[in-house]
Amino acid sequence: MARRLDLSRCAPPGHNWRGELQTLALALTGGTALLGYLFGNAYIAQRETELSRYRIYAAFPERMAADHVSRVGLQPFWALAGRYLSVLPILGLLLLCFGAAAKYLRFHSGARSDYTLRRLPDPREYRRRCLALPAIEAALCLLAFALLTGVCYWIYLQFTPVELLPPVGRRFWG
Repeated sequence: MARRLDLSRCAPPGHNWRGELQTLALALTGGTALLGYLFGNAYIAQRETELSRYRIYAAFPERMAADHVSRVGLQPFWALAGRYLSVLPILGLLLLCFGAAAKYLRFHSGARSDYTLRRLPDPREYRRRCLALPAIEAALCLLAFALLTGVCYWIYLQFTPVELLPPVGRRFWG
């Protein structure tokens, strides 16, 4: 029989870990949707601008200087999406650092449960209860980052005309 993961053993005693994870899931869902929307707006605006510029250059090829050919095209994927997608790994790092610090401070307040935890036979109990939830939250942020990056990259490749792709072509790192 499969063993279930008991997250109550990974949280400080009396801590509402379910509420904390539900709040994070709701915030990540809303934040990821907002970041995807912002990326979509920036992508559509830039694609339309570059498409109109390309049409002008295609209509008057004799007036176009040779160096302008290399300037037509969308920014590489990471240059376009970096300002929106980089929020999630930074949020994960902040949740890990400040969440762990908050859990350590929680143990030192009130009934001094840190002293009780240090006397337990398992020496890793104290660290596990302080670091497990922040590590799970950081992993969820990285998972949301990976999913949003994949969706945005798929949109970038599917809806960008070939003539507007950067000179490096369809390479991921652009």
